[in-house]
Amino acid sequence: MSLESDFCLAICQIKRGEIPVDHNQSNQVALLKYFLKTLPFLVVAAVPSASFAQNMAKDLTDVVRFELLPGWRQNSGSHMIGVRISLEDGWNTYWRIRGSSGIPPRFSLDGSENVSGFTVHWPRPEVFDLHGERIIGYLNQIVLPVEIMPVREGEDISLKATLELGVCSEMCMPVKAEFSASLDDGGDGSDPHIDAALATVPRTIGGDDHMAVDCKFKDIENGSELIAVIDAEPVTAGEEIAVVEYPNPDVWIPLPKTNRQGGVLEVRVKMINYGGQDFTPDPKDVRITLIGPDQALDFQGCTLTSG
Repeated sequence: MSLESDFCLAICQIKRGEIPVDHNQSNQVALLKYFLKTLPFLVVAAVPSASFAQNMAKDLTDVVRFELLPGWRQNSGSHMIGVRISLEDGWNTYWRIRGSSGIPPRFSLDGSENVSGFTVHWPRPEVFDLHGERIIGYLNQIVLPVEIMPVREGEDISLKATLELGVCSEMCMPVKAEFSASLDDGGDGSDPHIDAALATVPRTIGGDDHMAVDCKFKDIENGSELIAVIDAEPVTAGEEIAVVEYPNPDVWIPLPKTNRQGGVLEVRVKMINYGGQDFTPDPKDVRITLIGPDQALDFQGCTLTSG
């Protein structure tokens, strides 16, 4: 059996509960990290042309298809493109944070020319259960808007992009899509598919929104417990999901517990450091996203309180 098959089998067994995973055991997490970093990804060539589908491995076309939307050059000088991901019924892929389990996405523009940086604008994800796990991701079809900043404004961008992601159903499959294109300083300034995706990106909360996030940390073994209090009305009349992120790959954060009392939401979660070093979170780097079926709010940073 191949490494890919072993990995997919293990992930599926974990998701079905056939292999118990204790997330407080660093060796198990380290093993999963090793697989995710060293697993040879299936490669799919992707270019903005009708011949794109013919370049894909036959067995993948039944599961996932990719299309590059070349987009347009914005007034700010950046270039907005889109990556359309179409999934077979019953399959899902993941948001920038995968939820309880899954394969997190990675996007790279290594090898591109006239590129100083980029930002992926992640549309609001769906939250659903799969094999007893809470998943944060996408079903059916999604367009990922990607904003590219050129080194020299007004000149073409030679794009070479790589998107690594996981797709799951009864089995999980890592997929790698490669894109190449020349993006000129033109376009009509609009693409309805990219615009529609941008309209669902979680709204970043700033000082003018008058929604405060206070937080404190409690020392625990191998990390800290975050207790955040958000002064914000519910994003939905139904279930409200909170996601906490921190920019340290050695810090594992499960989905938090929440308790809402009117216009105040308390978020509690343990931030476990598997890097083997003392860990004191920086409040300004804590990111909390509240997700509902119709809207989402993105809080970046919190105010440290005592007590």
